Amino acid sequence: MAEPTEEGVVAKRTAQYLAIKAKLKEMDDENEKNKKPLQEIKELLEGYFEQVLTQTGVKTLVSKTGTVHWNHRHSCPLEDPQAFMDFVIKYNQFDLLDRRANPTAVRAYCKEHGVIPPGANPKTIRTIGARVPGAKAKAGEDE
Repeated sequence: MAEPTEEGVVAKRTAQYLAIKAKLKEMDDENEKNKKPLQEIKELLEGYFEQVLTQTGVKTLVSKTGTVHWNHRHSCPLEDPQAFMDFVIKYNQFDLLDRRANPTAVRAYCKEHGVIPPGANPKTIRTIGARVPGAKAKAGEDE
């Protein structure tokens, strides 16, 4: 029985992986193409509902086939991060901040100082990736 790291087995499995990856991309691209007309109609209907809700001043449109309503998703990008942080610190308004660590900065700190900052719990998720061989590798095949 061949070892799993044997060159031929690895090459075969890599080819299988890349073929499946390419097929999934092809299917995703085809799906995106097929979705486009429906997405455009959906956007037209959303425009219609926005217009009716705005003109009537109601928050919901109830019908026998369903209810249409406004959704609200809030965001607050910072135009001037330093001014915002100065305000938070000066007026002790730390509740205006989300409490999470920046993973890139934490990794850099750990590498530089050899310790994890107190209270942090850095994690790395490892997945498998593969790509088609480059021109250099393909040239070696012909030899």
